[in-house]
Amino acid sequence: VISVIKQLFFLVVPEMNNQFDDILKRYEAARSAGSSIYLEPDDLTDIAEYYHLHGRLTDAIEAIDLAINMFPGATQPLTFKARVAILVNRNAAEAMQWAEKIDDKTDLDYYYIVAEIMVADQRIDEANQYLKAKENDVCDDDLEDYYLDVATLFADYSCTDITEEWLKKSSLTTDPQYRELQGRVALGKGQFDLCEQIFDKLIDDNPYNTDYWNTMALAQFQQGDTTACIESCDYALAIDPVNADAHIHKANSLAIIGNYPEAIKFYKKLQALQPYSESPDMGIASILAAQNHPQEALAHLKTAEKLATSTSPNKLEILRQQCILNAQLGHRAEALACIRKMDELPDRNTAENNVLRGYLYLLENQPEVARVWFKRAVEASNNDLRIQTLIAYSTYECGYTQFAHDLFREIMDGGLGKNMPEGWAFLALCDADLGLRSEFLADLHQAVLQGPLRSKPMLEGIFPEGTPFENYEEYAKEHPELGAWPTSNRES
Repeated sequence: VISVIKQLFFLVVPEMNNQFDDILKRYEAARSAGSSIYLEPDDLTDIAEYYHLHGRLTDAIEAIDLAINMFPGATQPLTFKARVAILVNRNAAEAMQWAEKIDDKTDLDYYYIVAEIMVADQRIDEANQYLKAKENDVCDDDLEDYYLDVATLFADYSCTDITEEWLKKSSLTTDPQYRELQGRVALGKGQFDLCEQIFDKLIDDNPYNTDYWNTMALAQFQQGDTTACIESCDYALAIDPVNADAHIHKANSLAIIGNYPEAIKFYKKLQALQPYSESPDMGIASILAAQNHPQEALAHLKTAEKLATSTSPNKLEILRQQCILNAQLGHRAEALACIRKMDELPDRNTAENNVLRGYLYLLENQPEVARVWFKRAVEASNNDLRIQTLIAYSTYECGYTQFAHDLFREIMDGGLGKNMPEGWAFLALCDADLGLRSEFLADLHQAVLQGPLRSKPMLEGIFPEGTPFENYEEYAKEHPELGAWPTSNRES
């Protein structure tokens, strides 16, 4: 499908929604002239959503307040206002106050907004039970729509298992919405190849759907195919040049392949489109950190922290990155303050936070204290593989290479690392530092098999700049000195 569309895509782009364009022009002309205008509540809500999409929250609120004043109990304007309250103002009580002003409390959209407020407020199980109870009040003719709409609501908040639970209730297995949700469930389960297959067929039927292209791009990114991801983003941007998801997926892909100037350009474009989103600053911070500009990276992370809502899944990662940068800069008090903030988050991970505490003690050359925290981390996680991995990375970064090597060798040789293929690249890095030539060649071979996305960032520092990833093995074999003796002053 992509090969066919590629031939035609940039030649034909569907017309704009002329009806909405005319309504928007009438509205803006009336506003500029200071005159009144009559529009339906759904039209005013569309205008508000348009403004919000383009980062014009003040204009969006002005349009939606007009709608509420003209139609006090109308569902759509009040639903929009409730979403602003919960997602922007972070106030679930205020959101419910707006939702309760809806006149028709048998409207399915009333059920959806009440449930969405619960989900955004981290009361996911409560929302699920509420919607199950309301299912009894939905007429038979609306049940299929209800199942798919509820599944979509949970999919929008990455509640994959609950999404699948509701999707199974529907019999509309050939409906595009059903198939799209199938693809999103596959994405949430890490079944990226299946997700790509589903959206490839959806795009074949509807090549001008930007949501399809963006989900396809995300699946391709997760599989390490950054070239295909960028191509899919370009298709989405050809349809909608201000599409936020396409901007961030393309920026992330450009950052992965090391094209930092272009990546920053797309992060800044996203920032202009979504000034209330924390994602652009997170992306820029990651690039600045990779370029060894920790202070500048920290400034962007602090901005991201202020922008992130209390329910944002990015909050934890923002604080984690701040902690690491502060630790590297020697700002121990600030790093510990970040961990304490992480301890207070609803999605906190005590084991991970204990790894960070151990990492801080290693940086201060207190390995025995660090070991205590690492032990607590492993116990808190019930010997979780990811926690052991974080400990290994931490010890390596702090110069305890032999410890990191031995821990990771046990993980990978024990078969526990089958879901973490980048572990071979990490082992090869340790081998090179320790001068374990035969182990280095064997682990390098496994790392190359996993592809550049997972392996290149770890290994590129031990090869001459510009060496193609696919030539790493050949170069290592032709240079017997590589990995033949210790190459660092790291402690073992």
